Amino acid sequence: MFKLDNIIVCVPTLLWLVLLSVSVVLVLGACSPEKKSDEIIQKTIAGKKLCIPASYLNRGDDPSTETLLLTVMYPDMSPQIKTWKELKETNEYYKRIGLMLSPKTHKDSMKKIVEGQLKSPVLPPVVGALDSLVHRTHPKDYNGAALDLYMDEISYASVISCTMKETDFDVPQCTQNFDDNDLMYRASYEKKILNEQNSIREKILFFINSLTCQ
Repeated sequence: MFKLDNIIVCVPTLLWLVLLSVSVVLVLGACSPEKKSDEIIQKTIAGKKLCIPASYLNRGDDPSTETLLLTVMYPDMSPQIKTWKELKETNEYYKRIGLMLSPKTHKDSMKKIVEGQLKSPVLPPVVGALDSLVHRTHPKDYNGAALDLYMDEISYASVISCTMKETDFDVPQCTQNFDDNDLMYRASYEKKILNEQNSIREKILFFINSLTCQ
């Protein structure tokens, strides 16, 4: 099971960050790598029909809902076979990505998320950039719930929220949010691979599209 205390954000205007982080932590926490199957599960999300190998799905995934929970290993997008303990022992733990797919609630969902953050009274100052993302973070002596944000403030392609530092716990430190057509994607992974956020996004989109039922 995961410890959630490291990702709690106590600012109401940033509550969505908590929900996104917790939701994908639950994705990883529900994973049962010892139960694998070659069975193909069909699921339709926002009109997109997917045929998913059961080895990718988590026990927390409910076939009756328009939400998909799965786990992949970066960068080859293979299913998680080893337990987290085994991944840790072989130094592969950081390759694991928890993924949640759901229908978009609004056609401009990503724009609304970014604009909401920019209007927040506790918005961190700009400290740099990561590719096309503006990097905002609170100083170390900040007296409050410190945030480490990476946002595309122009095209709204991605919003990433991270804890302030890497940990040794079985808890992903970053949650990346992006969309594609009518789907919202929420990927959770180790801060160690944050610099590969563009590749992570592209590989996830390619992988999900490859699951489209023929």
